[in-house]
Amino acid sequence: MGHARERRRLHRPGSAKEQLPRFAAKVREIFEPQYRRLGWDATTGESELTPQLRALVLSTLGTTGANEEIKAEAVKRFEANDINGDLANAILRVVPPRIDPATTRPSSSATAVPRVPKTSSVTCAD
Repeated sequence: MGHARERRRLHRPGSAKEQLPRFAAKVREIFEPQYRRLGWDATTGESELTPQLRALVLSTLGTTGANEEIKAEAVKRFEANDINGDLANAILRVVPPRIDPATTRPSSSATAVPRVPKTSSVTCAD
C-alpha cells in the first residue's frame, strides 16, 4: 500500500505545462540566495571553485529558473562579446541561438527563429 500512496504523491494532477511555473519558482527559491551571494563577477580572494559554482547558479536560474534578470544580463554580455572564463558556458546556455537565415550569422534580433546553417559535404583526399 505504501507504494501506491507514493505514486499518487509523485504524480500530482496537471500537465507538465501547468507544473513548469511551479517548478521554476522552486528552482528560483533554491538558487537565488546563492546568486545574491555570488553575483556575476569574481571577487578577489574567492576560492578557485567559486567561478564554477557561479556559472552553475547563473545557468540554472537563466534556463530552468526562468529568471528574467539573469536572462537580460546574459544577453547583454553576449551582445557585448563579454563571454569568457567559467561564465562562457552559462551565458551561451541562457542566450538562445539566434541565426539570421540570410547570412547564417548570429542576429541581434530577439525574435529571430533559431536555425542551423546549411553546410556542404566535404570529402578528404587520402
